[in-house]
Order: sequence, then C-alpha cells, then structure tokens
Amino acid sequence: MTLVAVNGVTSIGQIGARYTEGRNIFSASISRTPDPKTGSASNNLHEWRFHYVRKVTDRLSLGSEFKYSHPDKESGLQLAYEYSFRQARVQGLLDTDGKVSCCVSDFTGFGFSGMIDYARGDYKFGVVMHVLPQPEQPPQ
Repeated sequence: MTLVAVNGVTSIGQIGARYTEGRNIFSASISRTPDPKTGSASNNLHEWRFHYVRKVTDRLSLGSEFKYSHPDKESGLQLAYEYSFRQARVQGLLDTDGKVSCCVSDFTGFGFSGMIDYARGDYKFGVVMHVLPQPEQPPQ
C-alpha cells in the first residue's frame, strides 16, 4: 500500500492473486486509486481485473481480460493471442472499445505494428528496428 498526500491523505493500493493448473492461468486484482477524471482526492476509483490465459500449444496462447470500475460502472473486455515461431512472434488484441491491434516481430530486432480504433476512426502503424553494435574485437 502506498500513501500519497493530496489535499489530505489518500490511499492507493492493489492486491492480486494468481492460480495455475496445467495450461490454464487465472489471475485477479483489485486496485484503489483517486479518480483521474475528477482530480479530487476524496473520490476513489475501485477497479477489478480478471485475466485468463490458455496455453493451447507450446507456440499458441489465447487470453482474455475483463475489467470493471466502480463508482463510474465502466467495464471492458479484451481478447488476445500470441503465436511464437522459431524466429518470430505474432501478437494481437481485440477489445470492446473498438480497437484492433497486431504486432509482428522477429527475434533479430525488426517488426511491424498496427492499431485501428474503429470508434474514433484512428489508424496507427509503426516499424521497429533494434540495432545492436558488434562486439569489440581484442587487438591482435
């Protein structure tokens, strides 16, 4: 638990649990923070998150997350996947806010990503490239 002084004393905290059995992973967390929308330290936002991941094969994992916040009564659901190749990985996410995203990267440091927000009409795409310097050779 962390205590932060904002117009008095406000508590910020989080607690979580995780359960694993075979290829299934279930986790849950509860958090309490000041409401960022009002900016008031007297209004607290409580959020519950539940995660489930199923490792279908050694290469494919499917996951989901459900979140609910009180007192604003907002909720959301996200569905995700990850597929690992020998030299690359493909990850994707679909949520109830109308966003679809995907990231394709190889383990040498090159990748593409994209996110489409259908609700706002926002499209974002990117490229990532990691450049690692060659190790120094000792003088001969």
